[in-house]
Amino acid sequence: MIKDLMKYIYRTNSENFTVNCVILLCGFILMGILFNNISFFYNDKKQSVDKLDTQKEYQLTNTIENISNFMGYFADETHLDNLKLFYNALNSNDKFMYLDKFEQCMYLENNIGTQIFAYGYEDGEPEYYEDENGTIKYAVKNITIGKKCQDYYDFKISEGRLFNDDDFIDKSAIPVILGAGYRDYYNIGDKFEAEYLYIQKKYEVIGFLEANTAITVQGDITFLDRYIISPSIISDSYPMTEEELFYQAASYVEKIEGSVVLTEEYSLAEFTAFIEQLTNKYSMFDIQIVNKNASLLDTALVMSCYMGKNMFFLLIGIVFIILIVINWCFSMNLFKKLSNYFGVQIINGCDAKFIFSAVLICKFAFILVGLIGAIFLLMCMQIFTMFLIIASVAYIILNISMNAVILRKMLSKNIDQLLRGE
Repeated sequence: MIKDLMKYIYRTNSENFTVNCVILLCGFILMGILFNNISFFYNDKKQSVDKLDTQKEYQLTNTIENISNFMGYFADETHLDNLKLFYNALNSNDKFMYLDKFEQCMYLENNIGTQIFAYGYEDGEPEYYEDENGTIKYAVKNITIGKKCQDYYDFKISEGRLFNDDDFIDKSAIPVILGAGYRDYYNIGDKFEAEYLYIQKKYEVIGFLEANTAITVQGDITFLDRYIISPSIISDSYPMTEEELFYQAASYVEKIEGSVVLTEEYSLAEFTAFIEQLTNKYSMFDIQIVNKNASLLDTALVMSCYMGKNMFFLLIGIVFIILIVINWCFSMNLFKKLSNYFGVQIINGCDAKFIFSAVLICKFAFILVGLIGAIFLLMCMQIFTMFLIIASVAYIILNISMNAVILRKMLSKNIDQLLRGE
C-alpha cells in the first residue's frame, strides 16, 4: 500500500519533485563551494594571525599627533568625555587585562645634588630647562601606572607600601613610589613639588621598590631603579581651566596607550574587532595595535580573518534558510494538491496515520536522493567535508519535522474540507 501511495504521489507530482531535488542538489553544491573557498581564505589568513596570537600581550598607540590643534579638538566637551569612556571600557573589560602604563617625565628642581635621575643622564646629556625665575628644572624619569600594572608585574617594596585604590583619586598630595636608586635621597613621608604636563603638582613618597624591579614599555624591558612611579589618576570632574583641560586630555591620551594581555579564551581577532567597535562607538581618533617588536599589526589582516569566519556562517546560513523555505513552499503546494486524494483514501478505509507515515517516507526518500546526489558531486569535485554531513542531517531533521507538522494539521481536518482541498 505504501509503495502504491508513493507511486501515485510521484506520478501526479513528478515535475515538482524533480524541481525540488534539483534545487536541493544545487543548494548543497553551492554550500560546499562556499565552505571550501571561505575555509581556504580563512585558514590562509589564520596562519598569519595565529603567529601573532601566541604573543598575548600587545601595546596600544593612537594618532592624536595628527590633530594639528590639540586644544581646539578638546574644546568640544564630548571629545574628552568619550576619551574617558573609551578608557573605562578598556580598563573594566574582563576578557583581557589592560595595563595602564606610560612614560611621562616630571620637571623637578634639583635639590639632591645629583643628575642620575634625569632623562639623558646615561647618554651624558641630562634634559633640563630654565624657568622664568632662572631655576633649573630637570626632566626626571617617571612612569605612571594603574593598579593592575603593579599587580601584574608583582611589584615588591623594600620599605613603605604599594598603591591602593584610594591613591588613584586626585588629591592635594599625590602618592608616589620611588625606585631603589632614590633610597639614599628620600624617606617615607617626604614631599616634593614637580611639574607634570605643565601643571605644578605636590607629591608624597609612600614606598621604595626593591632593586632591579622592571616592567616592559613599548616592548623594551625598563628597570625602575632611577624612576618615580606615580599613580594613573582618574579625573571624574570636567576641567574648569584651560590648563586643567590640557592636563586631563593629555593624561587620558596617555592612559589609552597602555598594553593589553589577552586571556587564553580571547583571541587577537576578537580584541581587534572590540577596539574597532569601541573606536566607532566613541568617535575616537585611530587606535593602533603594536606587537612586542614595536611594529604596527596589520589590523586589516586580523579583521579579515575574524570577518572571514563570520562571513562563512552568514552565507551558509542564508543558503540553508533559502533551501528550508523552498522546501516548505513545495510541501504546502504538494499537500494541497493531494488533499482530495487523502480524503478519498480515508473514505475508502485508509487510516490517516498510515497516510501520514507513507507521505513522510516519500518525502524523506526524495530529500535523500537530492542530498546523495549533491554529496556524490562534491566528492567528485574533491570539496566534500564532514560539515556537509552535519548540514545534511540537520536539513533532513528540520524538513521532516516541518512536513510532519504541516501534514498532521491537514489530516486533522474533516473529510469535507479534505475533498474540497481547503
